[in-house]
Amino acid sequence: MITKYKATSFLSGLLILTTLNIQSCSEENTTSKNNTPIQITTCPNNGTWCKSTHNNQQIEILFPKTIPYLKPFEVKVKLNKNNQTKIKPRQIQFSMQGMQMGMNRFNFKRSRTKQYWVSQVVLPVCVTGRKDWLVQISTDNSKFNLLITI
Repeated sequence: MITKYKATSFLSGLLILTTLNIQSCSEENTTSKNNTPIQITTCPNNGTWCKSTHNNQQIEILFPKTIPYLKPFEVKVKLNKNNQTKIKPRQIQFSMQGMQMGMNRFNFKRSRTKQYWVSQVVLPVCVTGRKDWLVQISTDNSKFNLLITI
């Protein structure tokens, strides 16, 4: 049986979460810290591996065919065989150009088979309806920048 107190607490919590989500998806005026161009790889959202190269290092990224909002999904990263001992993916971060989407940063861990690295990701919903995510994968010594549209 739901008491009046529990129902009120639930609705209050839901209102707070909704307010935070709306605020986290607000427009932001951004200026680059320097004028250095950033290489961005466009990855298809079709469940196939996407290759990205930075500073002569290559990684392959796999996003699921369907990416749900507000539910966990896996992102996998494979390293070029020449880089297996040189770099390790540390974090994956999701953002939107000109939008403040909050902190969407997740750590990688080695898969059980040790064939790739995996991260469990949960993305928020943007109330403007935008679905173009900038993805940055940080390794020990590089940052790979990707663009994916969900």
